Amino acid sequence: MRKILLFFIPVSIILLCCTCYNTSGHSAQSRVSDVLQPIVAEGNQYKVIGDLENGWHYYVYDKKGNVVVTGSEYRVPPDISYVDKNTIEICIHGGTYADLCRYYNVETNQLSADFQNPFLTTNNLIVYYDGDSGELIIRNIYNRNVFYKQYKRDISLSVPPIDISFLNDYKELSIKYYTKEDTVVSETLSLH
Repeated sequence: MRKILLFFIPVSIILLCCTCYNTSGHSAQSRVSDVLQPIVAEGNQYKVIGDLENGWHYYVYDKKGNVVVTGSEYRVPPDISYVDKNTIEICIHGGTYADLCRYYNVETNQLSADFQNPFLTTNNLIVYYDGDSGELIIRNIYNRNVFYKQYKRDISLSVPPIDISFLNDYKELSIKYYTKEDTVVSETLSLH
């Protein structure tokens, strides 16, 4: 009887400590193996854990502590940070100048689509270049029906803009960039 108790007590403790891995999220510590990995980055609503040997796992939480975004990367750790007081940026690196980013608004509980190589993100606006269509796009991060502008431009895909910023209370965008022919262009675009 004593051998049975010595066997079942540790097994019971392990089972109680484990929770099911669930991408829709109910638990901040979702797997026992995650608990043992080092924390690489951590904020109020996100955490990146892992190492080169085991890969990196990331979690973004809502205000109640539920996991709203989770994933794994094995080449390099993802970059997760606040771009403003309510918006978390989650970027996965795919090589030289090949980031795939999405955004989560902590206040409104909104999750964006994925954007490739965003140039600028602030005040619920994102600026990026669609290399397939040759268009510089400025839009609302979460809903293009709220705000969307596009400008046909010949922007180099291999070099990010030299300088980019919103001006005059987000009524204009100032951008300096290389073209595909390595010419430097500097311009201010009206967002009306």
